[in-house]
Amino acid sequence: FAVVLAPIGLWLITQGQQAVFGSGDLLTLACALAFAAHIVSISVYATRFDPIALAIVQIGVVAALAMIVALAVERPLQAPESEVLVAVLYTGLLGSALVLGVQTKIQRYTTATHAALIFSLEPVFAAAFAYAFAGETLGVTGLLGAAVMLGAMVVAELKR
Repeated sequence: FAVVLAPIGLWLITQGQQAVFGSGDLLTLACALAFAAHIVSISVYATRFDPIALAIVQIGVVAALAMIVALAVERPLQAPESEVLVAVLYTGLLGSALVLGVQTKIQRYTTATHAALIFSLEPVFAAAFAYAFAGETLGVTGLLGAAVMLGAMVVAELKR
């Protein structure tokens, strides 16, 4: 039941006052399915293999595939400015490698469903930080969505 509630809450958060399903929503749904498959695969493989080695392989494969796509579709590469290089290194090391390493190491101690529900709270935290640091507002629909997502976490925890 919690797995059904979380996407409903996400939809409410992202819709604001407009309840129209567009092509971007379809891409978001496809992305959510890809993340779900990734979380399930980590649950399976993190118990069979060293989690840090598994994270390194994942980062390496994604980096190689991204480089191939970038070379195929982007204009000729130029040396990035230092600010861009710092941002790429920061995002790659902290936002990807470190987080994926921690996820792969810790997720072996919980279920894929529980991990997915924890990750589904990302928009709730993003909205809270946007409110606190950028002066963003959420509106009634967004607040309802956040409440539904938090409720999904409570339901999941009560069933454990």
